[in-house]
Amino acid sequence: MGWFVQSALDGSRIGARERLAAILGEAAAGRFPPADGGVTVLPQPSPRDCGVFGFTAHAVIFTDADPGWVRGQLPAGDLGAPLNAAFLQALCDATGRVAGSIDMLCVAQPLAGPPPVALTRDPDTSHPRIERALRYRDDVRAWRADGGIVLLGRGVAGRLETAIEVDEDRRERGLGRALAPRGQASGERRRTALGADRPGQRGQRPRVPRCRIHAGGRRGPACGPGARMTPRGQQAPGRRCEHSGMNEADRVIDNRDESRFEVTLDGTLGELVYRRRADRLVLMHTDVPKALGGHGLGGLLVRAAVDRAAREGLTIVPLCPFARSWLERHPQVAAGASVDWGPPPDD
Repeated sequence: MGWFVQSALDGSRIGARERLAAILGEAAAGRFPPADGGVTVLPQPSPRDCGVFGFTAHAVIFTDADPGWVRGQLPAGDLGAPLNAAFLQALCDATGRVAGSIDMLCVAQPLAGPPPVALTRDPDTSHPRIERALRYRDDVRAWRADGGIVLLGRGVAGRLETAIEVDEDRRERGLGRALAPRGQASGERRRTALGADRPGQRGQRPRVPRCRIHAGGRRGPACGPGARMTPRGQQAPGRRCEHSGMNEADRVIDNRDESRFEVTLDGTLGELVYRRRADRLVLMHTDVPKALGGHGLGGLLVRAAVDRAAREGLTIVPLCPFARSWLERHPQVAAGASVDWGPPPDD
């Protein structure tokens, strides 16, 4: 009986993987699920991958939770319910998973020709970006350039996904755009799904925003129009979690007594100082110690400010140069709240 149940579960996962891959493939071709206010509930395509994709007036939820229970949590006629914090938290509680940060799923055609920068294959898995990829993708391959790294792997439903990271001292110089074609050209000459939070890079088309849900008790900023869910405390066999202290790092605290958002990694504090002025949330200064650089903590802090502004109907005033630059580079996040850009800092 145990073998029969496991075989049935394996078959269900294969079918769900094929259906989810087909949905994403159709979306990549510009053919989306019907905007009918409906919800498609599928089994998980793998024990690791569980979550929600949000399309226009249609959601796709992939989870091993009972489909009847899932639908029972969604009020009729509420198009935002599948990505509502209350539903995601209920789903997390029911499945032992934890909600994470906002993400955007984009698609791109592979680009022809060699990369415009020199790249070397990187077998070293100690880089935080590689460790992160190993947590969420299979068959991960990585290449390093002078000042950056690009990865390719298979994510939800076996779709190819790429990730790019540029060293902090090399940013704003076009290196990210130069690295992007490598991930696409390495994509076995096929359409590549890109987990990106910066739509608009060469060859990319924004398609499905998503919010990933992480393991090990991690909880990131409020969830957006898509969610991937990962079991609490579970990692793929033989793979390390993305950083020894990142369980702490995603827990951004709004310390209102001190007027600052705080995040702690390995016992070291990063902060975004703000001032509340009537209906305005003024971002004053971001301080992430050099020892914590490269983990995206500054972005987590700014996202937390956007989340609070959205919840409380506040207008963000980004006086902090880092916060302003980060919001300009992440327009889909900035769009989550009202932003008073004011004159550029040099004016």
